[in-house]
Amino acid sequence: MTFTMPEILAKFRECKTEDELKRAIWKYQSPALKMLFQYVYHPAAQFSFTELPEFKPDPGPVGLSPNNLTNEMRRLYVFMDSKKIPHEKKELLLIQLLESIHPTEAALVGCIFNHDLEIPLLTREVVKSVFPGLRLDN
Repeated sequence: MTFTMPEILAKFRECKTEDELKRAIWKYQSPALKMLFQYVYHPAAQFSFTELPEFKPDPGPVGLSPNNLTNEMRRLYVFMDSKKIPHEKKELLLIQLLESIHPTEAALVGCIFNHDLEIPLLTREVVKSVFPGLRLDN
């Protein structure tokens, strides 16, 4: 069974100890999850948005949206400050992305942009201990 990124993070929220969280991270690891951690914890990952623009949320149920965040994770770099794309173009691309994914995933994009997954036990150090080769420092 495949889980959405918000569903995986909900499983992380249920963890009571760091060891339990580490096991869950390892269990649900994927390239998209590792990329999410890099966007959230790498100091150079600064985004052009601190708030999401207004958009029309996809009305479909979880898993039936035209797109999903797991597929789009690799494209979030477009919204970083380091990408020299006009802000208006970035905003248009962001709205298109947000309207193509489930609203729970769209909310997660906002959390990524603000570097806060709202999971108290989940820290850069925990992620580094699970994935020591993952680049989370300059």
